[in-house]
Amino acid sequence: MNHISTAVEESLLATFAQFPNVLARNIHAVTVDMFSEPFRPLFRELVEAVMTGQHPDLLVVTATLRQRNELEAAGGAFQMSELWTAPVSPANAQKLIGTLRQGHEARKRLDALKSAQECLETAILTGTSLPEAFAATETILADAGKIPGKALASKSMKVLASELVDELEERLANAGRIPGISTGFPTIDRESGGMQAGKVWVVCGRPGDGKSVLMQNFCESALIEGRSVRIYPLEMSQSEQAFRVLCSTGGIDNQSMGRGTLSRLEQEAMVHALRRMSDMKADIVDVDGATASDILHDIEQCDADVIMVDYLQLMEDTARKGATREEIIASVSRRLKRAAKKANKVVLTASQLNDNGQLRESRAIGQDADAVFRIEKIEGKDDARTLICDKLRGGKRLWTRQLDFLGHVYQFREPIM
Repeated sequence: MNHISTAVEESLLATFAQFPNVLARNIHAVTVDMFSEPFRPLFRELVEAVMTGQHPDLLVVTATLRQRNELEAAGGAFQMSELWTAPVSPANAQKLIGTLRQGHEARKRLDALKSAQECLETAILTGTSLPEAFAATETILADAGKIPGKALASKSMKVLASELVDELEERLANAGRIPGISTGFPTIDRESGGMQAGKVWVVCGRPGDGKSVLMQNFCESALIEGRSVRIYPLEMSQSEQAFRVLCSTGGIDNQSMGRGTLSRLEQEAMVHALRRMSDMKADIVDVDGATASDILHDIEQCDADVIMVDYLQLMEDTARKGATREEIIASVSRRLKRAAKKANKVVLTASQLNDNGQLRESRAIGQDADAVFRIEKIEGKDDARTLICDKLRGGKRLWTRQLDFLGHVYQFREPIM
């Protein structure tokens, strides 16, 4: 331990001993492992006194440490007397606490780097799975940054009120315009305000109901507005996803396209669609072998406005080895929500329904989502679907709208009333 860290610890302990109210206010920001070994017993005694509503007493604390054979390591009786009489100011407490916490975090990160290195070296030497080792090292490094009592960012009501005024003025200046990105469906835009940054929308349904198609149509609408899109097709290849976009963009029958039996008009439509696709600000990501951590990190780092993850239950999380499927999906769902909020992006994802018509495998999906849209087939009508809004944070829910389903061109359309 260097002289600087020793001086910080001694000054902070002296402040806590003489001004226990300072310790009481910061009881969750400072933990015993942030101090060096010799000072930990003293810190525990100070905390014990504060937690029982007592003022730390020099003689009592000194006697207790002596009885436990911990006094000499902490500097002896003379050091205790120095701490209780040293000139300190409560005004310096926050700076001292910040320095102590930074030093503790630096040590944790150094230890984590060593552990991560040992983990990878062991995997190489023993021939164990490197992807699992990579996931384990990510967890080790992420945990190193988790320091208890971290100060959370806040804004005063004055600042928030000022921001609200700016937002309201912008809305009044653009009366009638939705605040988010248009979905291409008038009813959805009107009820939801469009796709807004930092929000997660979940489209759920049974296999073949059109979950992927509806999300793709949302993305296509965003592209028409000049927004950028990034698609993670976990259920299909990059080329298959591009094929679907081509059919939808050109209004071309997918079977004719697949068989190569396009009419002259369809061939012309395909050429025009290919030109439009080449100008689209969209990327389709190769997710083969990618873990949930890989995808979430990529979402946070990319510059797209709208993200499409198709679909949620296909994301794998190797870092949670031994966890149940429900626990894994719940974890991925929470992390996806955090990624959307942190990166300030619209995230669209799909989820399967179970036999009871509920979100499959985890209720956390519905809890984390800002909007949940359910697609249901209409009996006897293969070319129509019912769209049900099960959840819409900040808006109206439990409304329905019938949509025309043009599966052969991968499109939903809202009927003209």
